[in-house]
Amino acid sequence: MSWFSKINNLFSSSNEDYQLIIIIQADAVYVSRKPQGDKAPQSIAISHGNWENAFQEALAMGGKKEKVCVVLGAAHYQSYQIDKPSIPERVPAALPFLLKDLVTDPIADIVADARVMPDGQKVLAYAIKKRLAQALAQNCEQQGLELIKILPEDEVWGQSFEEQENFFLLRRSEQDFYHLSAYVSGSPVFSRTLRGLNSPVTAESAAPGVIDSLALDIQRSADYLSANLSGVLFRNLVISCDGDKAQTLTEQLQSIVSLSVVTLSEPPLPCAVVLVNTANGHELSSINLYPSHLKPQKEAVSLNKVIAVWALTAVVFGVLAYLENAKTQEYKQTLVSLKSQSSLLTQEKATLQQRLSNHTPTQSKLDAAKRIEEDIAAKRSLWRQ
Repeated sequence: MSWFSKINNLFSSSNEDYQLIIIIQADAVYVSRKPQGDKAPQSIAISHGNWENAFQEALAMGGKKEKVCVVLGAAHYQSYQIDKPSIPERVPAALPFLLKDLVTDPIADIVADARVMPDGQKVLAYAIKKRLAQALAQNCEQQGLELIKILPEDEVWGQSFEEQENFFLLRRSEQDFYHLSAYVSGSPVFSRTLRGLNSPVTAESAAPGVIDSLALDIQRSADYLSANLSGVLFRNLVISCDGDKAQTLTEQLQSIVSLSVVTLSEPPLPCAVVLVNTANGHELSSINLYPSHLKPQKEAVSLNKVIAVWALTAVVFGVLAYLENAKTQEYKQTLVSLKSQSSLLTQEKATLQQRLSNHTPTQSKLDAAKRIEEDIAAKRSLWRQ
């Protein structure tokens, strides 16, 4: 199994569970807790394009040590389709080198992640500036939070329409461009930013024929994908455009494109709400633009750990010293007792030896006894005669 395949399942574990989801869009930063329930996400407006200040305010709504998932709007990342390479599983950091001819930044200044596309022949790669990932992480750390995942919004939109696995999506968030995407089994296979359209296209002030032009662009994209993705059938064009009249847009597009045009939700919900609901209600994509080598490395040996080890060592040595001292005292008492017993036995031995010496006959007594025995024997001999 290649490392790209492993990527698709790597982050499905509970290790990536998060409590706070923050979505950075063009108009505002949206924040929601998990589970959200029926509560609408809170929003902090972005002033003069300074999303970082709004992001910091959003982080202030989190609790200490909570884990954060950040969903980036399309303006903050780039996506590329490249041929599926053969890369050793242990070198996932090589992905930026595969994009060196496609990105304008030095490869050392980007962070990339990828997923295998449904055809198994190509790879969809996402890239962001490394300083963006570092800025998000530093802001989280300053608030006592932990950033665990950075996800492109394209990956979330793929889970937003449950009626069909294969569909086109036309979306526009507040103050953003129109985006046309296509999904196969929830995986993005096509994405375009439609920059030439003034929004909203259903406004009375919109240029004549703008919806016709949009519809033709959508139809050409559908025809192109149908010709290049064998065995894939697109039935629906899903609409989620903030600021547009959903019914008007649906009816006018339906009169031109061959796809069945439907709204993503009824009544239509803002794109940010759809993203939050989808992120909270589905298992998120394996894509993560905050790789492990950028995350703070936890110290294997900290001061507290050293102090704890020394304290434990001191306690162990103290206990061993106490046990050794107690054993030594016990041995000393046993030695004193044995010495006392030895002294008593020595004295008793001396007394017994003295008594033995008093009862042992001398040589003179033995000689006298022998003479008496001989004298008695001589007298007995005379009597017998």
